[in-house]
Amino acid sequence: MPGFNIVLPFSPDLDWQSVSVTVPFGEHLQVADILRSISPAEVCRMRQDLAMYAPYLVWSETPHLVLQGVLHKAWKAVKYLGNKAVTS
Repeated sequence: MPGFNIVLPFSPDLDWQSVSVTVPFGEHLQVADILRSISPAEVCRMRQDLAMYAPYLVWSETPHLVLQGVLHKAWKAVKYLGNKAVTS
């Protein structure tokens, strides 16, 4: 994000640009329009790329329930957007 020193988790191992949507600073009110502008093919590609990183984002030995809950909600949101994009 320009002007901010933000380091996202698992960087540089996880290519966040391939699996996330960046909302430019000050355009938070346009989030719905930004998400609707993503093509179904792009949503599918992003989901495939995200699946490649899934082993890095899921713990099996020690449950981190809060983080897993957040990741699960994010996955459901991406899945919902993908289904909505396909049916729209």
